[in-house]
Order: sequence, then structure tokens, then C-alpha cells
Amino acid sequence: MEKQKKGARLGEVTIVKGCMICQEEQILLATRDQRQPLPEKDSILPQVCEKCSKKYLVEGILLINPNNGRLIVIKEEAFKKIFSDTDIDKALKMRICFTDDELLDKLEGRKK
Repeated sequence: MEKQKKGARLGEVTIVKGCMICQEEQILLATRDQRQPLPEKDSILPQVCEKCSKKYLVEGILLINPNNGRLIVIKEEAFKKIFSDTDIDKALKMRICFTDDELLDKLEGRKK
């Protein structure tokens, strides 16, 4: 039976990519109320920093493959045309949509 990881030890530090778009490094420090282990070094947090949000997500939607970090940002109008048959309200509200490489290839015009 595999042991469950406990929360991080007080004062433990790791460096992660704090934004899915710019991947600006961020230092995480374990605090007294830390319940989960810290993410592994160089992992990418599932968030977008304020600078990238203002630059890209005001008029666009981020499409990202969470398995490899590959992403593109497309204008909201294009997103609505491409995904008109699906429930897109959540993606429009969050400005982020998780997808796979197959869709990203199609949007970038790549052929497999």
C-alpha cells in the first residue's frame, strides 16, 4: 500500500511556474496551515498572472493542453464560432478552456 503524502513541512520552499502563459517563476513557501504538499519544482500552476490576463484574456480565450502546457489564445469571437454547438458559458466566464493537441493542431493549421 502506497503511503499518502502529507502536507509540506513549515518553511519548505519550491520554485514553480506561476502562470500558464508567461511561465514566470514564483517561489512557494510552506506555511503553518499547509495541508497539501508543495508542487514539484518547475511545475506549472493552473493559473494566469494578472499581467497576462490583462494582455490576453480580456478579448481572448486560452486553450491549453494541461498534460504538456501547449497553448494558444484565440479571440472570443473565433471561440464562439468554433464551439457554437457546445456549452461554452463556463469557458467564456473563466477565459480558459482545457483541450488536447489534436484541436490545437487544427487551430494552428497543422496536419497529422
